[in-house]
This record gives sequence, C-alpha cells and structure tokens, in this order.
Amino acid sequence: MSVDVPLDPTPRSDLELLRGDFDRASSEALWAMVRSGRAEFLAEPGDAFTVEATPEDEAKISSVMSDPVLGAFRARLPEAEFADLYAMRARIRELQAKTKRR
Repeated sequence: MSVDVPLDPTPRSDLELLRGDFDRASSEALWAMVRSGRAEFLAEPGDAFTVEATPEDEAKISSVMSDPVLGAFRARLPEAEFADLYAMRARIRELQAKTKRR
C-alpha cells in the first residue's frame, strides 16, 4: 500500500487559494477585454512605452497587458459586468487586513 504525501504538508490558506482563483479569473477577463477591442491600445508590438497609474487604475480591476503579436493595452474590468470579481477582490483585501493585524 502506498500513500501519497504532499511535498508541503501545510494546507494553503484561504487567502492564498482565493488569490490564485482571483488571479486566474481576472487575467482571463482582462485578456477577453483586449481580444474584444474593449481595452485602451498603448503600443505596437515591440515598441517601447511607459504607463503611469491613474486613480481609475487603483479603483478598478485593471492591468497593462502585453502580447508580442497584438501589442500593449490597458484593460479595466467594468464593475457592473464583473461584480463577482470585485466581491472576490474585496474579500481578499479583508483577509489581508486580518493577516496584517496578527
């Protein structure tokens, strides 16, 4: 009889699991915004560019996305369409605050 023993026997925290889920889901949604033409075009493929964060970037789920074929884009997720991701982000921030207080 064999038993599979995980390399790291410490279970991942709720925060780590939630962050992983959020990162995967938000990345997919942000790329969907780029592919659908709903992201701000920043630069052609291979062109150098600089981007400064805006207050809207801080408030929204957003990212600068770069693709070697498509170029660079700033994508933001509308809160009305992605309420589940905004709720997930709020929960992550809540858990982070609890972790910092410990």
